[in-house]
Amino acid sequence: MKYFTLDKSILLGFIITLLFSTTAISQGILEVRTSYSSTSYNVVPNGDTTPSVAEKTDYGDLSLGAVKSTTFYLKNIHPTNSIVFGSSPTVSISGPNASEFNLTIIPFTGYTVAPGGYPNLRIDFNPTSVGLKQATISVNPTSGTPSPYTFDIQGNGINTYGTIEVNTSSGTGEW
Repeated sequence: MKYFTLDKSILLGFIITLLFSTTAISQGILEVRTSYSSTSYNVVPNGDTTPSVAEKTDYGDLSLGAVKSTTFYLKNIHPTNSIVFGSSPTVSISGPNASEFNLTIIPFTGYTVAPGGYPNLRIDFNPTSVGLKQATISVNPTSGTPSPYTFDIQGNGINTYGTIEVNTSSGTGEW
């Protein structure tokens, strides 16, 4: 860090000290967006633990056996530096109901995202049981951005088949 002092005491009667960092940002900066559009999108904040419909991280109610897909766009918003994804798994799903969600597009292994680049990530929700299902997405580039970039997702599995109620108390033996 460098310190600079400007003596403007003649003007204001104060001494102003400014602090500048001489450490340049040498990493790409990852931002997860809900659209490829450069003007109309929502950002899913890093560390977001509150899924929402606006961010497309809340899949809502979905019938058992059905599939709902959401595509997220991982934009490198740094003006000059790239983000590098290595050879190890760089996108993962964890949490209590991780098996209810599937990564269906993972173009990241060995991939470099140039400044302004937009690789995408599609996550499917496929509930196999009734109830709220929650998981955490982790995006772990090898270099170029602070890791991991995480956000939570959720969906609610519902039974749309209904139930059949049989009354056996009539004693008639008829169906």
